[in-house]
Amino acid sequence: MNSNSSAPLITNLTLANQISPSEELKLTWSLTPVFFLCISILGLIFNAGALFLFIKKRHSSTPFDIYVINLLGVNIICLFTQYPLSVISNLYPYGWHLGGPACTLYMYCLAILNAGIIHIHALISINRAWAIVHPISFRTAHTNRTTVMICVIMWIYIHVAEGSYLLIDTLHYRLDVRSYGCRFNHNAHGAWANVADIVMFIVPLCGIVLSFPVVMASKAHRDRKRRTAPQRLSDRSTAANQGHVIPTEGTDGCPRSQTRIVIGNDTRQRKASNKYLVFTAMTASVIVCSAPDLIYYLLVGFVPKFWNHTFYQVAGLVYSCETVVDPILFVVALDKLRKTPVQQRPRP
Repeated sequence: MNSNSSAPLITNLTLANQISPSEELKLTWSLTPVFFLCISILGLIFNAGALFLFIKKRHSSTPFDIYVINLLGVNIICLFTQYPLSVISNLYPYGWHLGGPACTLYMYCLAILNAGIIHIHALISINRAWAIVHPISFRTAHTNRTTVMICVIMWIYIHVAEGSYLLIDTLHYRLDVRSYGCRFNHNAHGAWANVADIVMFIVPLCGIVLSFPVVMASKAHRDRKRRTAPQRLSDRSTAANQGHVIPTEGTDGCPRSQTRIVIGNDTRQRKASNKYLVFTAMTASVIVCSAPDLIYYLLVGFVPKFWNHTFYQVAGLVYSCETVVDPILFVVALDKLRKTPVQQRPRP
């Protein structure tokens, strides 16, 4: 269940035998390989740039940063391995001509690394929801060490669950790659294939989707409390928030003036609103990019003989866009990545 696996354009050996060797090795440029090539280049630039910024700011790392660094690292690995192989396989659409080991690497990226990407997105969304709904417990319990342990357990879980599926498919059920392309033999696994797809991909996506209304409901509740709460601000605190001159009394009893510059409530609310907006954009990007691909493979698994090549190609192209969108949204979301040290320095 993945974005750019090599689709079997030749569905049986009879049709495969009708293709001459010269036609099999003919270079075929189309939208799909060109698009994946562009995604590979742009994705490497954006993910490597964002990863560099996170590493540069490692002295102020947070648990959220660990998840993002994990995600950016996996994206870069996929862009170096999965996407070049996908470009080559789509340039030579009549079968897979890179050999069995290259197909195994390709399937590993599609099964393990893509499952890791959707799981990390789910962890980020769930932890953002936790941080917004219960910020005190989040700060207390969710340390950097806890985050590292969660990521390690996640990767072990994915390798055990999805890795066993990949191993059995490679050793026992793999079809001839030269005739059928490099793909999972989904039908041979029976119900296990559908269960693995749901657990590895659909469940994390549901976590991402469900975290969004939780966050929005919490935001609406806080906004309602803020509007109905009694205004008990004294003249002194009001003047301080607005940066007014506040009269004070010195040690000699003479009146003096003191100016305080304090960030007002409007600024804090505007920053909070921006965070919610970016969280909304992150959730929407994952759903828009991942949902068509996941829905397509669910239909393949549950509808007999279902195959729609146009649906397959469009879903794969949209899915690949996530590797470019991710680093852009993370840089926009985190002030410390966009601001220079001078801008981050607190005012006296």
